Amino acid sequence: MQAIVSGKKSNLSHVSDAWQDRMNLIVSRTKLRKLFSENMMIPSQENIRGIEEILNDVLSSVHAVQYIEMCNLEGKKMVSVGDFALHQKQCKDFLDESLTDSSIRNLWLDQTSKKLLGTITTPIRFKEKVIGFIFIVFDGQDILDITHNYKGLGGSGETLLVTRGINGNAHFLVPHRRNQNKVQEQSVPLNELDSPMTQALLKQEITMISPDTVDYKGTKILASTAYISDLDWGLVTKIDRKEALDPVRLLLISLIKGLLVTSTVVVMSGLYLSRSITKPILNLVRVAQKVKRGENKITADTTSNDEIGELALSFNAMLVSLNDKADELEEFSYRTSHDLRSPLISAMGLLKVTDSAIINDDKEQAIHTLTLALSSLAKLDALAEDILTLAKAKNIKENSEILDANKLINEAIEKLSHLENFTRLDIQLNLQSQCNLVTKKSRLVLIIEI
Repeated sequence: MQAIVSGKKSNLSHVSDAWQDRMNLIVSRTKLRKLFSENMMIPSQENIRGIEEILNDVLSSVHAVQYIEMCNLEGKKMVSVGDFALHQKQCKDFLDESLTDSSIRNLWLDQTSKKLLGTITTPIRFKEKVIGFIFIVFDGQDILDITHNYKGLGGSGETLLVTRGINGNAHFLVPHRRNQNKVQEQSVPLNELDSPMTQALLKQEITMISPDTVDYKGTKILASTAYISDLDWGLVTKIDRKEALDPVRLLLISLIKGLLVTSTVVVMSGLYLSRSITKPILNLVRVAQKVKRGENKITADTTSNDEIGELALSFNAMLVSLNDKADELEEFSYRTSHDLRSPLISAMGLLKVTDSAIINDDKEQAIHTLTLALSSLAKLDALAEDILTLAKAKNIKENSEILDANKLINEAIEKLSHLENFTRLDIQLNLQSQCNLVTKKSRLVLIIEI
C-alpha cells in the first residue's frame, strides 16, 4: 500500500505541475499582459475584446481549461471567458494570496456537470510590476483518474484526498468510491490521531496497521499516508482490514490444511516404514524364542531385500549350522554312549563271574575273569581319554605340518594291540610306500585311533 500511495502522490504532483505549466504559458503571453496593463490605465472595449480573443483562443486550444477570469489589484473582475457557472469563487476570494504566488486554490465537484474542478491562480506581471492576477478553472478529470484507480485495493479500498478546512480539520477533496457523484461533506478533526487523514495532514508518510485505525465511516482499515507539500494536501490509500486480512487468513487455513495433510502423510509413511522395519525384526524375535523353546526345525522369513533380509538369511544359516551340530552331537552321544556301555557291561558281567568263582573257590577261574574285567575297564578308560582328547582338540592351537601317514597308522595299531581279541582283527592297509599329508598332527592321530 505504501508503494501505491507513493505512486499516486507522484502522479498528483505531475498533474499539479502540468496545470501550473499551462497557467504560466497563458500568463506569459506578452500581448495579453500589455492589453491588460493598458486597460487598467485607460479602460476601453477594444482592449477588452483583444483580451477576450486571446483567452478564447486558450479555451479552444487547451481542453482542460473551463473558465478564465482576470482581476485587478483591488480584487475586481476585469474580464472573463468560459462557463461562468463552473466557478464558485470571485476575484476577491483569492486577492490576498494570488498577488504573491501561484498555486491550486481549491477543488470541488460541480453538482450540475458532475465534474471535478480545480482553481489555480497566479499574479500578472508587466514590466516587473504586479498589475493584477488571473484565476483559471481546470477540469480535474486527471485527478479523478488517479484517485479513482483502485488497482491493488480490492473491493473496499479507495484513495482519499484531503486538505485543511476552515477550522483546520481534514476536509475531503474528491468523491468517495461508494458515492462518486458527491464529495463527502463531513470532516475529520485533527485531534483524531488514529485517523489516516489526520496523519496525512500532519505530514506523516506511514503505513497504519493498528486495529484502532479507522476511516471516516468508523470501519477498521489498513492505510498508507502521504503528504503533498506544494499543495498542502494529504493523500490516503486504504482498504478494509477484513478484506486485507482475508487472504492471510485463507493462506493460514491453507497452510494449516497443508500441514495436516503433510503430517498425516508423514505419520502414515512413518507407520508404514516402521512396520516394514519392525515386522521382520519381530519375526526374527519370534523365531529365536521358538528356537529357545526347542523348536529348531524352523526358519525366518527372508522376503525383505534390505539389511533385515540379509540378517534373516544369516539367522537361517545359523539355524542350519546349529541343527547340523545338534545332529552331529546326537549321533556322537549315541555312539559314545554305546562305546562306553559295551566295555562297562562286559566288565560287570566278568566281575559277577569272578564273584561266583571266588564263592566256589575256583581261584584259576577267578583270576582269569578278573583279568578280562580289568582289560574291559582299561578299554573304557582309553575310550574316555579319547573322548576328552576329542573335546580338547577343537581348542588346541596347532600349526599344520608334513606328516608320514604310514608311521602314524602303525603307531595307532601298536596302541590298540593290547586290546582283547586284537589278534582276531583283520587289518588291511592300502597306502603308497611314501604317503605324506600336510595337516594338524593331533587331529589326524585322533581320527586314525578312533
